[in-house]
Amino acid sequence: MNTRNEEISAMNLRVLQRDPALKKTQRILKTVRFAVLARYDEDSKHWNYLKVKGPMFLVVDTFGTHRLVIMNHHCI
Repeated sequence: MNTRNEEISAMNLRVLQRDPALKKTQRILKTVRFAVLARYDEDSKHWNYLKVKGPMFLVVDTFGTHRLVIMNHHCI
């Protein structure tokens, strides 16, 4: 990983660690630049987009627990 990517990853880790539920996050393993969440409605046969969009991270905490985390950029 180059220095610029390492700086961005370190910055993202600090931001994630601000959340009390993610305080024990040790490092970011993988990053997806942009993700959205949607739910498929069987009745209408359409996708309904949820109010969640932004970069997604695979992180590991000090206990070895892996999580997927989306840094939500959606304005509510």
